[in-house]
Amino acid sequence: MKRSILIALLVLIVAGMVGTVAAECACPSEIPDGLLSTTDLLAGQSIDVGDIYVWNDATCMYVWYDLADDTDWYLTETHLDVECSVGDIP
Repeated sequence: MKRSILIALLVLIVAGMVGTVAAECACPSEIPDGLLSTTDLLAGQSIDVGDIYVWNDATCMYVWYDLADDTDWYLTETHLDVECSVGDIP
């Protein structure tokens, strides 16, 4: 019984910390100067339909998907995995 209560408290504490970290990061309204990385946004593995911008500040990492204006493509789903090593991405 005590173990269940302890686990529940730990889950609540971790959830509170994650919420606090997320609350510090505001959604950007524009792409800032001095980007960390830019790459093509590809559809079907080879069709360039826009760009992906990735940058960070002191506490947050941002990923911006930017579809080209002259494309008929749109996003319905994205998958993003952030790892310290490329080999760790599934």
